[in-house]
Amino acid sequence: MTSCNIPGEPVSIVEKIGTYFLTHERRIVNRCDDSVLKVIHDTTFFLRRSRGYTPIPIMLPVECQNTIAVGAELNNVICTTKKNKCYLSQYIGDTSKYETYNFLKDTVTKIIHLTRLKPQIIACDLHPRYNSTMFAKELATMYNAKLIQIQHHKAHVASVAAEHKITEYVGIAMDGLGYGDDGGLWGGEIFSVREGNIFTRVGHLEEQPQLGGDSATIYPKKMLFGILSKILNEKELLKIRLFNEKESRLYLQILHNNFNVQHTTSTGRVLDAVSALLSLCEKRTYDGRPAMILESLATTPLEFEPVFSQEQGKKILMTTPLFDFLLRNKGDEGKLAATAQMYIAKGLLEIAKKALKKKDMPIVFSGGVAYNRMISGFMLQHGVLVNRELPAGDGGICYGQAYLANMNKNM
Repeated sequence: MTSCNIPGEPVSIVEKIGTYFLTHERRIVNRCDDSVLKVIHDTTFFLRRSRGYTPIPIMLPVECQNTIAVGAELNNVICTTKKNKCYLSQYIGDTSKYETYNFLKDTVTKIIHLTRLKPQIIACDLHPRYNSTMFAKELATMYNAKLIQIQHHKAHVASVAAEHKITEYVGIAMDGLGYGDDGGLWGGEIFSVREGNIFTRVGHLEEQPQLGGDSATIYPKKMLFGILSKILNEKELLKIRLFNEKESRLYLQILHNNFNVQHTTSTGRVLDAVSALLSLCEKRTYDGRPAMILESLATTPLEFEPVFSQEQGKKILMTTPLFDFLLRNKGDEGKLAATAQMYIAKGLLEIAKKALKKKDMPIVFSGGVAYNRMISGFMLQHGVLVNRELPAGDGGICYGQAYLANMNKNM
């Protein structure tokens, strides 16, 4: 009612034929969504930093060249930097949609004019198919600027480090997904960082099959089916009736042939699958719905210690044993919801602690899962640093991109 926009599209600035609007006939020159905040453990998190806060600059701990960072594909926010000031735009949204992509382009043009920027560096995500990445390449050509691509989760943890002015730390990134250095789908990552921009991936969540690719983000039962296929035989999978027999046999064949199956370390997909296992959510109708329902029902966790494995020098938090435990203890949904969230929080923090080279070395935490009350509360209770002036989700990615691009500018 306040923004007057179709879901997934930017705020409407013109009246559309065939659509009803309550209007004051006032022309909108620069649309700006409401800001949204959430308090967890006496700490304020920005879900969306927009009206009332932009374009007030946030300081960077390094001297920057004139930079445009175009942010992530979803929940997009862009920024420009001059010297040590970073100017973040208002919330833009899902740039995979045509209207929002045009809004992104308009916003870049306006913020360049507003900050009188002569771009020298264009920073963007590592994902080659994001609209924001392709637009960044256009901008680099247009302004004869240097294009620097920054891995999604490195930008997340670097955004916290830059806010807190630290260069030696261990970073935890948890979110839905991001394109990894190895071309895989990451989303539950631990990095050891030195000199501000030298990252070593020291741990992550167990890789799980994402049945049907991106469709598993919409239908969490597909993610659950793939995970349970590691625990249950064909007869047992058919018995739990996630799908009808015909669909189940088809999905088993797809998994067997590894056809249209991606593998991911995503925290978000694991939480989605837990939500489906507890029959809380069968379809994600808005961003984060399965995990949000899971969070809202969580009560007191059961005792279940994290299970780890070692692979190529990295410590892996195994999530298959978690689902085995949940299956064997089905009953109280609130306790099981809490158990799953606490398992991930405890497990990833334990990996991070073991990666510390000094006892007083800080640990930082960022990503969309930082909005989870139980997980972030646990991290904050153990002294982990989080974003304060920026969104922990993809709305803060551009700040991390700008920071790392200027740390890496001579590389």
